[in-house]
Amino acid sequence: MLLLSGRSGRLAERIGPRAQMTAGPLLVGVGMLLLSRLTPEAGYATGVLPGVLVVGLGLSAAVAPLTATALSSAPERHAGVASGVNNTVARAAQLIGVAAVPAAAGVSGAAGIEGGFAAAMLIVAAVSVGGGVLAFVLLRERPRHVEQHKGLFCGVSGPPMELREPVPGDGEDGGENADGPRPPG
Repeated sequence: MLLLSGRSGRLAERIGPRAQMTAGPLLVGVGMLLLSRLTPEAGYATGVLPGVLVVGLGLSAAVAPLTATALSSAPERHAGVASGVNNTVARAAQLIGVAAVPAAAGVSGAAGIEGGFAAAMLIVAAVSVGGGVLAFVLLRERPRHVEQHKGLFCGVSGPPMELREPVPGDGEDGGENADGPRPPG
């Protein structure tokens, strides 16, 4: 992911997030299907590694465009709030997934892991494929006239910030902004 997320972000800047936010979850689903076929006798190189590589490729394709889309949907002055909401939703979804998937797969205790692992991977695969389909249906292509950000792109952050001079009335000059007067201090 470290090697591909930056490239994925730059690609999303050029073409928009729809293609990657569709293909990424679909690849994660394929990786989970591969992992669902694991047996206790499977070796790492032939059993685990192929699925993990496909999952990593899918996450690399989807995470940077997802983060950039979430952060760019808010006005620049609310970038911190957008980032906080994005991180909170991501962490909450992870916690819900960790709690719900084993229960839905019938995993209970250490003995249930072997019997429920395949079912858990199939559930995650189905949710991932569903996410890819939703991205395809709900995301619009980037309008051609939108100015794109130029510069470095980090897969774990939003579009690069640019320094600018304070504009009267935007809250950066100590005056009033759209949210009312700025508190002292």
